[in-house]
Amino acid sequence: MKISAIFYPVVAVMVSSWALADFVELKNGERIEGVILSENDDSIEIEVGKNDNGTIRRVLIIHSSEISSWVADQDGRISREQGAEVNRLGGTEYIESLLQKAEAQIEKGNYNEGIRQFGDAADLAVQNLDGLADHDRTEALKVRAHALRLQLAALEGKAESIEKKSDGIEEEMEDWKEQLEDDIEKYEKDKEDYDDEKTNRHVELGKRHQQSDLVMREEELVKRKMAYNEKRIQVDAYLERSEKDLIKTKTQIKLVEERVDQAEDDVKASARKKSRR
Repeated sequence: MKISAIFYPVVAVMVSSWALADFVELKNGERIEGVILSENDDSIEIEVGKNDNGTIRRVLIIHSSEISSWVADQDGRISREQGAEVNRLGGTEYIESLLQKAEAQIEKGNYNEGIRQFGDAADLAVQNLDGLADHDRTEALKVRAHALRLQLAALEGKAESIEKKSDGIEEEMEDWKEQLEDDIEKYEKDKEDYDDEKTNRHVELGKRHQQSDLVMREEELVKRKMAYNEKRIQVDAYLERSEKDLIKTKTQIKLVEERVDQAEDDVKASARKKSRR
């Protein structure tokens, strides 16, 4: 499901004129926001809090081995080579990378992760909205709307995937049940024919072989029926979980639809405000 690749060049152009707040993304996926004080050869210093007077500050020193990437203002920062595994990104590059990562997750079927990353991109796009000039504000709102549309498409894809998988599993179980019932019916008919033919006085050699075959068939059918019943329990539990997930996803779809509508209204309002000035 390739839902966003055609937008990346557009996004890169749209978001090229403003930056995000500083943050460091760790290799475990955690994102630490604050103000990056320095970028050293083997570490980054980031201020994550301070009191009103600035006399008490909380500064983290994070070793490069823990860092996946980081985002910082392009002005007034120390920038040194950190090696191939650590990437210093501009804020706009980071949003684009989130969209690309999200798409990759969707293509792998990891819908929840992709949906989360699209949402992160939407939120980050407007992180510093109040401090932006009118033009940059409009462009940031466009990126948020775009990311939300991608998130909505991913949610719809997830709902479709859940329904398709559930239907496929149910069809497999129905085919299994139908085959099992056909084999049981044939066994019962063969056994009835055998019982009708055998006599109390004498059982021919061929009939003895037939009886042995019926016994083995009965044992096999018992095992198959037990296996089916066990699988049926597992499938019913899975389908119940899937149904709950589907309901939750459809609820999310409605919520994101509302967010998309609001985001698009915000873009129009911002564009009108910009044109009046």
